[in-house]
Amino acid sequence: MASIGACALVVTIGCRDEGALAAGAATAMKDWAPLDPAALTRLYAGKTWLWKNGAAYFAPDGGFKAWSRSKQELSEGFGTWEVRPDGVMCFDASWRTISSKPQPDSAPKVETCFSHQAKGRAIAQMKLPDGIWYFFRRPKPRKTDEVFKLRPGDHTRLEG
Repeated sequence: MASIGACALVVTIGCRDEGALAAGAATAMKDWAPLDPAALTRLYAGKTWLWKNGAAYFAPDGGFKAWSRSKQELSEGFGTWEVRPDGVMCFDASWRTISSKPQPDSAPKVETCFSHQAKGRAIAQMKLPDGIWYFFRRPKPRKTDEVFKLRPGDHTRLEG
């Protein structure tokens, strides 16, 4: 009976193209450690993270700017980003729809954080507070790993 469960687990992992870790990931993550803050800063600083429907630039001086499209609505966000000692990267930005262009201080800041854990060369990432762990960079990296969506330079095409 145990081998059937183990086979089912392998099938579950094998079917996840997104790089999500298995349901037992929380238990498996105990062998991982928070990503070193200096390494985490190097991972993001001066780079643009290309999203499916947007992009975010993490300036070396801690500035942050991004755009995102949801349905027919285009939004932009400006703020700051930081790396915390526990392997967490957060950006704090004021978001507004581009068509309405309210004054920058009229939009409340929204904080978004991602926890990063490392094991050897592998990096796992989880959106806080209740996301799921997934491989940001696998032990043997694949072209589809999220880490390869970080590109040097500012590719947001946003002013400011």
